[in-house]
Amino acid sequence: MPSLPIPVFVALVLAFACLRVWREHARASTLGLLLGVCALQSLIIALAQHYGVPGMRLVQPVTASLIPPLAWLAYQATAVRGLGRRDLLHGLVPLTVLAALLVAPASLDLLLPTVFVGYGAAVLVRAARGADAQPRALLANGNIPARIWLVIGAALILSALSDALILGAQIAGRGELQPWIVTVFSVGNLFLIGVFGLSPHLRGSPEAAA
Repeated sequence: MPSLPIPVFVALVLAFACLRVWREHARASTLGLLLGVCALQSLIIALAQHYGVPGMRLVQPVTASLIPPLAWLAYQATAVRGLGRRDLLHGLVPLTVLAALLVAPASLDLLLPTVFVGYGAAVLVRAARGADAQPRALLANGNIPARIWLVIGAALILSALSDALILGAQIAGRGELQPWIVTVFSVGNLFLIGVFGLSPHLRGSPEAAA
């Protein structure tokens, strides 16, 4: 009997969330792009971990590195300010991860968690300032958008914990735990980011967007 791995189920849910956000905005948005990349990452995890598709384990860290910068940019776009050319510098993150993958793959064990923790901490620090630090958020939502972004920032940091646990399991000779760690932490946090990212409280005010 065919079964549907949890990462595939999460990928389908996040893909639906992405299409819903894009339909509401009638155009591609940073938040919708974040949900789309989360859906793609969950699918890649399924292809790599459950189906053993060749090459997916190499693609996985590069696509994963897209998520923290996109989360930060989505936070900025929906709560703080409009995006500009300087935000293109965040594209250096996946390029750096790709270069590390090609030149020094072992460095990814430190580089990738650092990216998740760094961006997660940045979101936490900014969102912790409350509604006053989020001029683009609707006033009627109060502190709800800030609290949602606090959860998303924490999810980014918890995603980094999965890499540390996988490395610890390998050192301890318990490689069989890796699929469970990936499912619980990586896929679980992707699902968490997607569910909270779909919240209508993260929609910026029309006046701010204009």
